[in-house]
Amino acid sequence: MEQKIQDFRLQKKRIIDVYTVGDMDRLEYVTKCLTNDNEVSALNKQRMELIRRVPLLHKPKVIDASILQYCQSARIQYQQSNDFSSKREFLVNYIEQITYWNDRIAVHGSVPIRIDQQNTNTESGESETSKLEFIITTK
Repeated sequence: MEQKIQDFRLQKKRIIDVYTVGDMDRLEYVTKCLTNDNEVSALNKQRMELIRRVPLLHKPKVIDASILQYCQSARIQYQQSNDFSSKREFLVNYIEQITYWNDRIAVHGSVPIRIDQQNTNTESGESETSKLEFIITTK
């Protein structure tokens, strides 16, 4: 990702160079610069999201506990589902998407991961919830 951002910065420098030489008109220059800036901005947002999730990867106990809690609550709700509306409620609560393609089924969802905020400027006891996405496929 860093390499892509650096490539866009070099591309913008080339755009500026071409414009200053006079080989590009102003409208084309503005359009290319805005496009380039938008791409860099999108990449920076993706980068920040990845950086925000990195601490989560270093806390396997939190992840394991969240997955265990998610599975237990899903199992309990599924076992209690005995009619159409309760089964529908189970699917709405635990499944984000089901896709069917070429005799294959994929179930998409996410496990909420709750991270307690410690050593921050916020009040103690606050927590942040992130998601750990999953896909279950059939063969």
